[in-house]
Amino acid sequence: LHVTVNDDRFVKVSTLTSDMIPFSTSSKIFIWLSLLAAAFSIVYTVIMLMLSTIQYIRKRKKFRLSKIETWLLLANFIPLINIAFLFYRVLNYTPYAAIKIHFWINYAYILIVALCIIAIVFEWRNKPQENSGKIRYVLSCCSALLLIILIFGWELYY
Repeated sequence: LHVTVNDDRFVKVSTLTSDMIPFSTSSKIFIWLSLLAAAFSIVYTVIMLMLSTIQYIRKRKKFRLSKIETWLLLANFIPLINIAFLFYRVLNYTPYAAIKIHFWINYAYILIVALCIIAIVFEWRNKPQENSGKIRYVLSCCSALLLIILIFGWELYY
């Protein structure tokens, strides 16, 4: 481990396999916006699934998620778990060939979300929805689309 400092300013940390440099301001902004978007998606997904489970246990028909919306919300956990495993494996210097499966899982998630959103649009057109149902559909789709945007941003930016 070698630390490079110029004029009392940190420049980089060098290890045997790589150099680590400080983040630029634009990188910090991108990371914070990514974390904020991911937090919204996680919180919304967890809250909606908890509310749906509680209402299912209480046997109330008032608040009911459709099967497609439930699948979409459950699918939101796929990239979160996948990225956590990917982060752990990258920290252990796993070769690219071994972590390629994680990228394919992210692409499969994108396909699942696209199919769920298409099904939700068809369901929305065929059945009249009350305003709360429309808002739930839009927020569920937005949370999934935010995760897709983050996947593309993370894979293309880093």
